[in-house]
Amino acid sequence: MLKIQLIIHHNFYTSFRIHVVYDTNCSMLKSLKNANAQQRAAVYEYEQILLKAYQEVTNQLSSIENLSKSYELKKQQVTSLTESINFQSTLSTYYS
Repeated sequence: MLKIQLIIHHNFYTSFRIHVVYDTNCSMLKSLKNANAQQRAAVYEYEQILLKAYQEVTNQLSSIENLSKSYELKKQQVTSLTESINFQSTLSTYYS
């Protein structure tokens, strides 16, 4: 006869933790421990996927920010060069 008492705790990071209080069949206990290990592996894999996705988004946002800063610098350079050309034209007109 098999008598089992299960206590199940749920936590996001550890998935399900199953405690077998009494089991006369060792294969049942091994099955439960194996399922718990598989759940932990699945949670770990899920966390790794989330971490990778977060890193990819962060990298893309950083690239966009850097591109925006580069664009602003180029705009300032164009403005400065245009002002310089206009000033040079004014000087050459004045001194001609």
